[in-house]
Amino acid sequence: MLRSLMKIVGLVFSLMLGLVVQSKAQYNIPLDSVAKFTFVTTGYILNRDLQKVEVVLENGVWNAYQTESHTTKGWDRIDDLTRKYLGNVPTREFVSLLRSMARNDTVIHPHLFKVNRKVVIDSISKTNPFLQPRQKVEMTADINTDSVFNRYLEYVIKHPTFGADETSYIIEIQTKGNKLYTIHAHSFAYQRFYFLPWHVGKVKNYDPEITRIFEKVTANPEFEKWNTRLFISNFLFRIYFERYRNRFNWEDIKISYPDAFRSLNKNFIPVEIGTSTKEPAKAGLDKRYNIRFKLRNTELNVLVDHSFNANDIDNVNRVEKFGDTVKWLLKNSNFLFKYLRERPKVKLVFSPARNAAYGKYTYGSIAKFFPGFANYNYNDIQMVEVTGDPDIQSTWLLLPDSTLLLCRYQTSLDRTQTPISPPFMGLDENLIKKHYKNSHSVCLHFDANGTLIRDLGDGLKIYFPY
Repeated sequence: MLRSLMKIVGLVFSLMLGLVVQSKAQYNIPLDSVAKFTFVTTGYILNRDLQKVEVVLENGVWNAYQTESHTTKGWDRIDDLTRKYLGNVPTREFVSLLRSMARNDTVIHPHLFKVNRKVVIDSISKTNPFLQPRQKVEMTADINTDSVFNRYLEYVIKHPTFGADETSYIIEIQTKGNKLYTIHAHSFAYQRFYFLPWHVGKVKNYDPEITRIFEKVTANPEFEKWNTRLFISNFLFRIYFERYRNRFNWEDIKISYPDAFRSLNKNFIPVEIGTSTKEPAKAGLDKRYNIRFKLRNTELNVLVDHSFNANDIDNVNRVEKFGDTVKWLLKNSNFLFKYLRERPKVKLVFSPARNAAYGKYTYGSIAKFFPGFANYNYNDIQMVEVTGDPDIQSTWLLLPDSTLLLCRYQTSLDRTQTPISPPFMGLDENLIKKHYKNSHSVCLHFDANGTLIRDLGDGLKIYFPY
C-alpha cells in the first residue's frame, strides 16, 4: 500500500514539475513524432486508486495496454501490475486529441459538447414533477433558445457541484526524441462536467473531446451516461433556481391560494420563494413556502423572512399584519434607521417566524446578565439583521421602549487604524474598537439617539439561532 501511495505522490510531483518546465501556451505535436501516449487516473487522500494505460504504435496500429491498476474494495487493497491488452484505438482519435491540445483559447464552444436538448427537456418533469403545464412550456422554449441554453451550459461547466470525488486525470505524450508533454485535469472534491478544464501548459482548455478520448482509451463505457446525468441535473437546477423559481412559486400561490396571495400582496413584493415540500397543491396538502419579502412603500430596504403553510390563512394574515407593524416601527425613527436611510443597498432583515421559535432562548440568555431585561414582553422584541455591507453587518434587538441592543457586529475596523469614516452606524469609534475582537458576543444598550445607556461587555454567552 505504501509503495502505491508513493507512486501516486511521484506522479503528482512529476505533474507539478512538468507544469513549471512546460510553459508554452499550447502544444503543437505532430502525430508521427509520438512514441507513446500514457493515460493516468489517480485518486487522492482517502481514495488512492490508480489506473495507468499506455498506447503504443505496433505495426501501424495504436494498441492500448493497462500497465497498472490499484483499487480498493472495502478494507482490501488490490494491486495489479499485469500488462493487459485493452484493444486498438483508431488513429483519428489521436489526430483529434492533438488538434484539441493545440487550441490556444479558453473560450467555451457550445457546439463541441453535442448536448441532446431533447433529453434535457424530457427530464424537466422528472426533476420537477409539479410544474404546471404552462411552466414546462416556458422552460422548454428557453432551453431551445441558443442564447439561454449556452449561458447555462457555460455556468454548469465553470461552477461544478461539490462531491466526494478527488481524482486527477493525466495525459503524457512521449515523443520519439524523448520529449515529454503533460496535460491534466482534476476534480478536487468537485464533480466537473467532462472534468473541465484541462490544463495544457498555461492554457485552460475547455474542449470536451480530450475527455471523450481519455475515457474511450481507458475503457470506461459508463462515462457518457454518468456525465449526461450530471449535466442534466446541474443544468435544470440552475436554470430553474435562477430563472423561474420565484416567479413560478408566486404564480402558484396566486392561482392555488388566492386568499393568501391577496393578503401577502398588500404589503410585500416577493424576493426569494422556496418550498419545503414537493407535494403539489392539487393533492389537497398544505404547501409550505419559505419566502423573503421586500416591504412595500418604505424608505429603507426592509426584508421579511417567513415560513408558512399557504392553506393556513390565519398565519398568512399574521404575516400581513406584521408588515403593518414594521411600518409603524419605522415611523418611530432612531439612529439606526436614520443611518440606513443613507444606504439604500443595505438590507434590514426581520424574521418573525424565527423570532417566535427561538427568540425566547436568545432573550433568556441575555436576561442572565442584563438587569431588568426579563421585564420586557419578549413578543414585543424584534431581532433584526443588517446585511449587504460587510463593514456594518450586525444583529440588533429593537426593544419595546424604543431603545436598541447591539448583540454582534462586523467591521473592517482594526484597533490600530486611524478613525474610520463614516463611523460604524454613526457610533462612538472608541466603543466599537473596545469590543472589536469579541464583536460576535456584545451587549451594548443605546437610546433612540445612539447614546450609550449601558455597556455589559463582550465575550458573553448569547444564544443565536443562526
